[in-house]
Amino acid sequence: MLRTFPCRCGLVISLVFGFCHPIQAQAPVKDFNTADGIAIGLGLALDVGLRLFKGKEKTITDFPVKSNFERIAINNLSLRAKKHSDIMLRGFSPAIAVGSQFIYDDPKRTIYLSLETIILTDLANLLAKKLVRRPRPFTYNPEVIHNPTSCHAYNKDKPDANLSFYSGHTAHVASVIFFTNSMLWLYKPEYRSKDWAWIASGLLPAMVGYQRVMAGKHFPSDVFVGYLAGAAMGYLIPVIHENNEYDSDLTEDFLLGMGVGLAAQYALIKLLGNRRAGKYDCVSTSSAVKWKVSPVVGPFTGIRLSLHLE
Repeated sequence: MLRTFPCRCGLVISLVFGFCHPIQAQAPVKDFNTADGIAIGLGLALDVGLRLFKGKEKTITDFPVKSNFERIAINNLSLRAKKHSDIMLRGFSPAIAVGSQFIYDDPKRTIYLSLETIILTDLANLLAKKLVRRPRPFTYNPEVIHNPTSCHAYNKDKPDANLSFYSGHTAHVASVIFFTNSMLWLYKPEYRSKDWAWIASGLLPAMVGYQRVMAGKHFPSDVFVGYLAGAAMGYLIPVIHENNEYDSDLTEDFLLGMGVGLAAQYALIKLLGNRRAGKYDCVSTSSAVKWKVSPVVGPFTGIRLSLHLE
């Protein structure tokens, strides 16, 4: 109950605000139906349930790393890169999601869509993590010892050490960035000629994916899949709800942004990913804290107490 109470409060507040705020008669985005309510409610319930689900334990012998490109991540241990990716996930990304609501002048629809996008992105990511249970790259590193008290960030004995596939950080940032761009495209016609914005949007999740590889938290394939999953969710949710009376096709710009981002991510990992990220000198800073206050699901479900899943 304690863990889900903040979620419920945030959800109720967002729903009340969405219904009570006056909206325009016409908009590039349709009104919502029962399917949207089911997607949000069921997605939130499954999200909480999946965090408590424990699947079959797997080890590094179940996932041999044969590709040299994948092996780039094994020797990377960088707390700085981990911290930078955390800032993007828990600070920058929610700020964009909240700030974008004041741009569209259509808060009912945009709050619902952003809530649906973030929850479904989180649900898909958790489902993949719990079912696949791929060990993280640092678990293959012989320098990282099995010592629960030596390092909170690189602890082979934590359940989180087997949740590598796919990158939640990359997926979440990509979904928020591409959702914001898609909504700007629909609501601001003057924005449709600004290709530079899509290119910039594609680069931001790419940087997060690169940081996750440098931190030794994810393999390159984890961040590529995370990028694709998050970008697709951020693009598809607005497109599915697009009002057919408004003639706009944002597919071309979306593909431009995603293509640039994936190419940049590959180049960063290929050119810089095999550099030594720093010796293993991690110290315990928060190993005694099992629960962390973190807006993992999104800014409209409230500041929630959640499992520290990365």
